Amino acid sequence: MSCPPLPALSFIATLLGGFPLVNGQEAPVRWPAPGLTDQSYKEWLGFIRPGEGELGWREVRWHKSLSGAAKEARELQRPILLWAMNGHPCGET
Repeated sequence: MSCPPLPALSFIATLLGGFPLVNGQEAPVRWPAPGLTDQSYKEWLGFIRPGEGELGWREVRWHKSLSGAAKEARELQRPILLWAMNGHPCGET
């Protein structure tokens, strides 16, 4: 089962539809609401997609087993980052 895109939809709805109501009145506008048109689509796409400098995490060697990571860390004299979690990664618990 895939993660529901609720945060992304909420963000897009806020951008395109204004701001939520506060005490029955529209919240004050903090910046002009951006427009999404056929002409501005490519500009927005370039703004949203990560640049080359933001993709360094893809170069990290990930291991599925702690023993394999420990062996490589010993050989390379490097530390280990242990990522552990409990539950569904999308919060569907």
